[in-house]
Amino acid sequence: ALAVNPADGAAFGTCGLALLGLGRAEEALAAYQRQHELGWRPATALYNQACCWLRLGERENALLCLEEAAALDPTMPTMVALDPDLAALHGEPRFEALGRR
Repeated sequence: ALAVNPADGAAFGTCGLALLGLGRAEEALAAYQRQHELGWRPATALYNQACCWLRLGERENALLCLEEAAALDPTMPTMVALDPDLAALHGEPRFEALGRR
């Protein structure tokens, strides 16, 4: 799909999901960043970037992405609180504040 349409944000999202599932977090992050740049479901792209950042050990970048995602989509904090991919942030005051929004 990306060869046919390199501006397909949905395809970048799908690619990111597949790469993250394969444990290729850096490549998945790049795909989600491109998805965000293209404006396709930007809050979701940021949320998924946060998951990638956590797998790369970058808590601060993960929190920044989650905060930006929550600002774009008011339903995002509900997902944040329930997602096991974000368990490494439990107890972090900024993360807990997202769940209380």
